Amino acid sequence: MTANPARDVAASVEATAADVLQGLVPTAPGRLAASLDQLLESLTRASSLSERGDWLVALVRWLREPEEMSLSTSATVSGRSPAARLWLFVECLRRAPKTRDAVAALLRSFLDETSAQRLFVETGLPRANRFFAELSNRVARRLLPTVPDERDLAELLARAFTSSADADWLDQLPPVLVYELFAVLAASPARAAATAADRRPREEMADALVVLGVRAGAVGLDFDLRQIAEGGKPVRSSPFLQLPRVCERLAKASRATTSEPEEPQQACEALEACLEQARSELETAHAHLEEHGVSVDLVFRLDLLRRQLDRIGLLARRLFPKAGEAPGAGVQQLLGELVRAELRDRSVGALVQRNLKLLARKVIERTGDSGEHYITHTRAQWRDMLRRGAGGGLLTSITALLKFVVSGAHLAPFFEGLLASLNYAVSFVTLQALGCTLATKQPAMTAAALAGALKQERVQDEDLGPLAELTARISRSQLAAAIGNLALVIPAAALINFAWERLSGHSFLVEAKATQTIASLDPLGSGTVFFAIWTGVLLWAGSLVGGWMENWAVYHRLPEALAHHRTLRRLLGPTRSKRLGRAVLHGIGGVGTSVALGFLLGSSQVFGSFFGFALEVRHVTLSAGTLAFAGSAQGWQCLKTPEMLRAMAGIGVVGCFNFGVSFLLALSVALRAREVRLRDLWRLAKAFALRFVRQPWSFFVPPRDP
Repeated sequence: MTANPARDVAASVEATAADVLQGLVPTAPGRLAASLDQLLESLTRASSLSERGDWLVALVRWLREPEEMSLSTSATVSGRSPAARLWLFVECLRRAPKTRDAVAALLRSFLDETSAQRLFVETGLPRANRFFAELSNRVARRLLPTVPDERDLAELLARAFTSSADADWLDQLPPVLVYELFAVLAASPARAAATAADRRPREEMADALVVLGVRAGAVGLDFDLRQIAEGGKPVRSSPFLQLPRVCERLAKASRATTSEPEEPQQACEALEACLEQARSELETAHAHLEEHGVSVDLVFRLDLLRRQLDRIGLLARRLFPKAGEAPGAGVQQLLGELVRAELRDRSVGALVQRNLKLLARKVIERTGDSGEHYITHTRAQWRDMLRRGAGGGLLTSITALLKFVVSGAHLAPFFEGLLASLNYAVSFVTLQALGCTLATKQPAMTAAALAGALKQERVQDEDLGPLAELTARISRSQLAAAIGNLALVIPAAALINFAWERLSGHSFLVEAKATQTIASLDPLGSGTVFFAIWTGVLLWAGSLVGGWMENWAVYHRLPEALAHHRTLRRLLGPTRSKRLGRAVLHGIGGVGTSVALGFLLGSSQVFGSFFGFALEVRHVTLSAGTLAFAGSAQGWQCLKTPEMLRAMAGIGVVGCFNFGVSFLLALSVALRAREVRLRDLWRLAKAFALRFVRQPWSFFVPPRDP
């Protein structure tokens, strides 16, 4: 049977908690004394390793409970301080030596039989060197049961501290009081055991320092990371090559029983210099990513390296505290950091948010750069936007025609979805190639451009006129494209139907299909509103794909790769190869958006039917074209019918939701990615409203060119 060090002092509690507390705090409530009595009484029953761990967890939870009382005898804490119960516990141990000895014996035996290696080396640090590998590991740990390890201090920490409030509580404890707790426990008569128990965590910290140095060095010496961080410097000058040796030197100095005072100091200085140089290279790598595109795996490794370097510095400061550091502050800081790291280690969302944040910002920036092309400045540019929108409406009428052809073929769902997606994708790519535009593709991109202007201006100046002017330009540019789309898609569809009647003798749509099409656009009698919102989400998602593709091309240096491609240089020549590379970079974002949007729109209905529910799209320009085909089939007299009037109102509803949902989603993501404050956005909204009251027409028509 396992020895029970607490039971060896079974008569440890020589006085009840009520007696002790009465001498300390006369106003202490009875429930406090009862709970402390129960906690100390259970101390004598903690025999096995798991029971001792349970008692330590119960102790932490008891200390965490808030308490309000008058502590006139304490100069360290007040009655409402989070450390009130800790102060009472320390005073109880000080006034009851046998209780102190029992607690110290339990703590020493527990530390002697457990290991802190995983706590120091792995807690809060990713176990894999790639983002998706770590993501799958965390998901598996969340879903699958794990085998408990009673000898792992990391598991005890996870059980004792379960929320960020626990970490906050640790930070709020006075370091002097934490030091007093360890000093009282160290005053136990069994000094030899106490010394051994104190030495073991120190030795495990030294071992963890060596392991972390080797791991950080291995990650930092990856070729692709060195390429962007060190700029082609020789590997022998890399701080990550020196880091394992410097960590081993400091660990050796901490293990030495007798050494010159200068030796630990020199080892600490060498480690600080190495860490500083390593962090400088990480900053260089981040700057490179900001300029040349982002890789998720590379961002993940940079974050892993940063956290490993922070952990090395934290352990080093604990092994060799700086002069003048408050007693107990090192232990408290280390414990608080480990608790927060353990909480981060459990979260899948924190991993995704931390590592995709930079990618999201770069994607938004690429999308915003594209959005600048859709914002007009002069009246001539505004008229050009009208012409480009008209061209987009003309081509969309053909897309609407082919949509009816695909749906009328009654193919298998897969082939129907594929052909519908290709119809949309080819149409959108053709629009881009011919310089035409669709109004619904613009909101996500112009929202990113607006967010970029918000971040650049920082909305700190009292004069928000330039930003209000930008919103007015975005509004009238968007309106010009929409007017151009609708002004031509409707007559073009009617003209196509007229030509079809002349050639075949009947309308393109039969009466039943025309009636069904008109009814499907009724904003009250159909799912038009929901489908329009869903289409707005897809429009926003398509813009993200385009921004991601442009970031991918920049990160992988696609223009340079094409310019130096051996076959292309032989066929086109060096100059044309460079032009091709620039053209690909210029157009890859738009093509990516067009193809992604085409497949998102075309496959929605098939995707919905796979799960057994109707999921259609309501794109304002396409819907206007289909309504024009249906109206032409029924004759112009149908314009006076209530069904057609409701369908025409539905087109307006579809347009509002297409534009609004896409713009708001893009703006919210862009603002979060660029870390724009909400109060800055509120100030802009007020400036926008003031501008609209003073110059309402500037949101619809540009002023005359000077």
